[in-house]
Amino acid sequence: MDANELAMTTPYAVAAVVLFVTWVAASPAWAQDPFRTDVDPACEQTLPTHVVQAVSGEPDIRLVPRDPRRGADGTCNYATGGQDLILMVAVNTLSTPTFYESYRRNCGHEQPPTAIADLGEEALACRAYGGGGNNAVVVRQGHLVVLLQSSRKFDHRTNRLGGHVFTTDQLTELARVVMKKL
Repeated sequence: MDANELAMTTPYAVAAVVLFVTWVAASPAWAQDPFRTDVDPACEQTLPTHVVQAVSGEPDIRLVPRDPRRGADGTCNYATGGQDLILMVAVNTLSTPTFYESYRRNCGHEQPPTAIADLGEEALACRAYGGGGNNAVVVRQGHLVVLLQSSRKFDHRTNRLGGHVFTTDQLTELARVVMKKL
């Protein structure tokens, strides 16, 4: 690119950057949620940390902010000592009837899901949700879909992932607590 071409394209590039920055700054809070720095106070009311700690047997469970860079993609994210993510709870509104089908497909990615009785309108226990190695429970109730997804234990000595923090039975127990509050 010669100097004339650069001089002609620079104003357009600057305008695009200014437009993008203005759009981000003016966007509503929900659009910036992926980078929240606080924890939603409703999380402690919906699924208290002491319940997660009792079911998991893990010490020092804390709620951590949503941060997709750390795998904390949920509405509520729980970690040991505020560091190692062990549980993600996502509460999503069904925008279309087919939206739930994407959850069902992810649930049956590697193994067929197991139906869970007496939980929501439909509930599924999943192993390897979305092709990952994580156990999960998906519950549909009215216009809501609730996903509880377990992380795998991280061994800091070997820097490797181990077994699941939660079994699907434990996730089902937690899902029952969540669904009573919604």
